[in-house]
Amino acid sequence: MADDGEDQNTGAKRAWWRRISARLPSFRQVAKGLGLLAVAVFVFLAVVSVYNSSQAVDDYIPRSWNAAIEKLGIVPLYPPQEDVYVGDVFLAVEPSTQQFKKLPNNLRDEAMMGRSVKIGHIDLSSHMDRPDDTRYFGDTKLEKDGTLSMTQPRVAVVPDPLEAGRVALSNLVFPAISLNHGASASGLLGALGLSAAGGSATKIVLSHVQAYGANPYAALVKLDMFCKDDLTRGFCIEEIARAHLAYMVGDDILKTAVLKTGGKDYIFEIRIFIVYRAYLTRSLQVGRADGAETGLFSAVPERKDDDQAPLDMTIEQPEAQNDGSQVATIAVSAANNTSAVEAGRGSKRNYWVNEKFIRPLVFGYRSVSMKMR
Repeated sequence: MADDGEDQNTGAKRAWWRRISARLPSFRQVAKGLGLLAVAVFVFLAVVSVYNSSQAVDDYIPRSWNAAIEKLGIVPLYPPQEDVYVGDVFLAVEPSTQQFKKLPNNLRDEAMMGRSVKIGHIDLSSHMDRPDDTRYFGDTKLEKDGTLSMTQPRVAVVPDPLEAGRVALSNLVFPAISLNHGASASGLLGALGLSAAGGSATKIVLSHVQAYGANPYAALVKLDMFCKDDLTRGFCIEEIARAHLAYMVGDDILKTAVLKTGGKDYIFEIRIFIVYRAYLTRSLQVGRADGAETGLFSAVPERKDDDQAPLDMTIEQPEAQNDGSQVATIAVSAANNTSAVEAGRGSKRNYWVNEKFIRPLVFGYRSVSMKMR
């Protein structure tokens, strides 16, 4: 009787399992469903990647220009110009260091970042004099073929009395900088494939660079006096300074947002600073190029590896301005097993400056600043 009971229990379990199994999908069906899900995810990521490639290039020229010059370790000035001098006082717009919950969608942040407005000038001439014991040596001698002469000046030059009290420029040199970055990737999932390539190039060549400046501590003392003077101290008071800037850079400077810690604060910070050293150049070569490209394609099973068609992206200086001074070139290829690209999207951007100037232009500076009151 016990055996009959066990047989009945076993039979009931088997019948229950058969009923459950009949309602569950088979392993093949599950695998097929997971495969379709993987394909759907892959296609979604591919489409998003193709769409976003048009946004991969930063087309705001002032920001990319500043990024290139900052690599030299100085504060950039965009655009390079002649009428910026040591002693100039500016109000500058900078990103806030606060953490906000959410920023307005219509905020023109890229049009505001790095903006500065000249508000005055402080005479620092008395702090630009060089020590009396400064020694200058003669100009470098060159042979007719442009090579250095074996004989060079060894004795200091006697100062010219007519040059006394005049600001003297100091020579300096910046190394030529060439930065290249590139990346590519491609992959297949069944009959679908995705390829992506991107790269950037930066080249900076500054020739005949000179500089002049004043003692930074003296400049800071003068700026403090500027902020205490009844005629100009309003520029150092935040609310008054923001009101002035609103007329020149727009009302975004007055906008506030909710902080993550609670309360509100201005989205942009402002500071007042004085230029105490200016960097000038008589010849400027600065270029930057970057781009991104993606493609969604269908694979052909019988295609051989040696028949792969590369998806090429080359970033280089435009031929119209090619004078032999090339911006660094990047060639990025993403090879793929494809007969035809089903979808593709990309974007590229180049800018290049190669000029010599009648008079030197300021392209960068150093400054000292004070907090707003």
